[in-house]
Amino acid sequence: MSAWVIDSIQNLINIADGKGSFKDFETEEKRVLEKIQNKLISIQNYYCLCNKIKNYFS
Repeated sequence: MSAWVIDSIQNLINIADGKGSFKDFETEEKRVLEKIQNKLISIQNYYCLCNKIKNYFS
C-alpha cells in the first residue's frame, strides 16, 4: 500500500475520533475519498431500492 493511502486511513481514523479534519487531506486523497463515498452512496441507494421492491411484493 502506498504511503498516502496509509496516511489517508489514519486521517479518517483521526476525524472519526474528533482529532482531525478533511483539511488534512491532499487534493488527490480528496478525489479518491469522494469516489469511494459516491460508490458507497450508490450501493446504499441500490439496497434501498431492492428493499422497497421486496417490501412491495411481500
